[in-house]
Amino acid sequence: MRALIAMLSVDYNMPLEQISRFFADIFGYKLNRQTSLEVLERGDELLAPLEEPIKATLRSSEVVHFDETKIRVEGQLYWLHTASNAENTHLFLHARRGTEALNSEESVLPNFRGRAVHDCWAPYFSCNQAKPSLGGAHLLRELKGLIEEGRLWAAEMHELLLDVYNMPNSMVAGEEIRKHYLIILDHAEREEPPPQPGNRGRPKPSPRRNRLDRLRTHQDSVLAFALEVGVPFTNNPAERDLRPAKVKLKICGGFRTVEGGVVYARIQALISTLRNRGRNVFSQLRDLFSLCLTSLA
Repeated sequence: MRALIAMLSVDYNMPLEQISRFFADIFGYKLNRQTSLEVLERGDELLAPLEEPIKATLRSSEVVHFDETKIRVEGQLYWLHTASNAENTHLFLHARRGTEALNSEESVLPNFRGRAVHDCWAPYFSCNQAKPSLGGAHLLRELKGLIEEGRLWAAEMHELLLDVYNMPNSMVAGEEIRKHYLIILDHAEREEPPPQPGNRGRPKPSPRRNRLDRLRTHQDSVLAFALEVGVPFTNNPAERDLRPAKVKLKICGGFRTVEGGVVYARIQALISTLRNRGRNVFSQLRDLFSLCLTSLA
């Protein structure tokens, strides 16, 4: 019953009142709301020892995907952060989005020396030990917006990134790709000239100019997927791990307490990890509450 409550609440995003009605309809017994809360808190307590091994595994991985999304907690804006690879997911709740959260003890980023895939949020570059790689799907979406505004250089860059992504590894020529990339940036310089000095303070660059400057500054990170074996083109795993939380918020609106958000993050991270590894979520949750699940190895 505990495993079912945890799965319905976290994995199937059911509000506690709906879980109570579900039990009344199926078993003829209407669960008290406090009972469900105690089950979730117990699951969080049992999962705490399993969290550190997952974080340690991620820190030692060659490639880790990072992302964050805003959620409502106690009527305030909080951020749910994720770090993941093919088998492991770590989620944590923090009141901040940027450097303070990413350098906190809950984060995987400190002491991570592998390839950090993210969407160019500036604080991710604060970890000098990690090697950044920018998610290509996010870049393609931005470029598509510029194409709709009639920017020719954006169409050229969009085509280049897609062509390289679809190119067999044996045909990838790093120097040729970089040369073509820089030629496109030179074309962009003519379409997006830097702002001219005015009479009042420092001129502000346009959003299009900011995107161009970012592509030039972080060109190694943009092209990492083409120049280094094993670097993915997209940041889809991180976005996938945050998607359930967005669904949860659409249904429930937010978390009433910080503790509730922390509990959700820890249990959802376990569920995502189990699914990544092809495990049966319900049976593993049952083992957890039966004190039989002491390791995810």
